Amino acid sequence: MGISGIAADYYQAGYVNSKSAKVEEGKNFAEIVEQKSVEADKQYCLDRASEAFDTIGAYAPDEVRQAWMEASEQTGSNGFSITSDGKHFHIPKLLVQHAIRWYNGEVDPDNILGNSVESAIRVAEKALYDIDHPLPGTPAKSIEVQQEIMKERAFYVAFLEKLQQLS
Repeated sequence: MGISGIAADYYQAGYVNSKSAKVEEGKNFAEIVEQKSVEADKQYCLDRASEAFDTIGAYAPDEVRQAWMEASEQTGSNGFSITSDGKHFHIPKLLVQHAIRWYNGEVDPDNILGNSVESAIRVAEKALYDIDHPLPGTPAKSIEVQQEIMKERAFYVAFLEKLQQLS
């Protein structure tokens, strides 16, 4: 007997009482944990994508923001290489552009994407060029950093494709 006279084995063996449990039926614990971890990281990435956009695209039109968010969702990257623990593996190209603008004393260094689709296209193209053509003498990078750079590149490619569809 269980609590209050209800049998402890109330549910029959094999009974699944929720939709999410039905989806997870047949998976082992490690697979379920991995799936949940990936889902949580993706949601974290999407949340950070909006914050990253606000950092560099305060004056960009809404369609640029939409393209940024769609590219983020598509690639699982937020353009700033911010991991789920809130850290950077490397300095992303748009952050480098931000630092250069600030160093040069530009009036609004946060306005990297500009105020048009065309200016955002130019920025994405420059970021891709910088990734594909690193400066000579750049030190060797760890495997983890190289993987993050490839994620960043995939994000910029997707972002650029979406922007080009707008123009």
